[in-house]
Amino acid sequence: RYLVQLTNLRMNLDGYVQITHFNSLITCITLNRFSLPLQKLRNLNYLDSITITSTKHEVCKVSEISVLTNLTFLKMDNNRFNTMPQNLSVLTRLKCLDLSRNRIKEVNAEELPYSLESLILSINSVEVIGESFVTVLTRLTKLLIRQNQLKGALRNIPTSLTYLDASYQNIDDIGYISVLKNLSYCRVTKNEISQLPDLSGNPRLLQLHVDLNPCSNPNKKLKANF
Repeated sequence: RYLVQLTNLRMNLDGYVQITHFNSLITCITLNRFSLPLQKLRNLNYLDSITITSTKHEVCKVSEISVLTNLTFLKMDNNRFNTMPQNLSVLTRLKCLDLSRNRIKEVNAEELPYSLESLILSINSVEVIGESFVTVLTRLTKLLIRQNQLKGALRNIPTSLTYLDASYQNIDDIGYISVLKNLSYCRVTKNEISQLPDLSGNPRLLQLHVDLNPCSNPNKKLKANF
């Protein structure tokens, strides 16, 4: 049916419900365990926020979301995606993207919109942060990539970043954060870090959490203030 005054729509159902018309004034839609052909949202000119959680959508069908060019917030967590949704780079107004709790192994920043300010990739299977992160995501200020499979030296983080969480992995070298002059918060809890870099040139860094690493007492939470 036609939902005349609705601006915020939440669907928290199992299965599929047929909706033929949407009020064009809708700005926010949440699909929780709910399957919906995304092309039906094409004419929602004011839609700027959508959440797709625990649905039966296939990643190829989610790529249809690229028609929603006014989106500024997109959350697609816990959908068992093995690869990145396609065509996200056309969402040039998107500021926040949440792809947490999936099975993504590879992230190509060139497939992401340059407008991103917040990227959430926590609880996936990401093994490498590619060089394109630095050249493409120049507006990124917040990166949550905890509980992935990063190992070795942490690198290729955009210098625009102010907030970083890369906890619970196998990172053993965080020397790269010394070049992140805008960073104010960094959490690298439970990695393999044995030595801290010289951060005297990072005056904006207020909190550095390195607890549960070889460089800290594993039974004590360490919070360093600069």
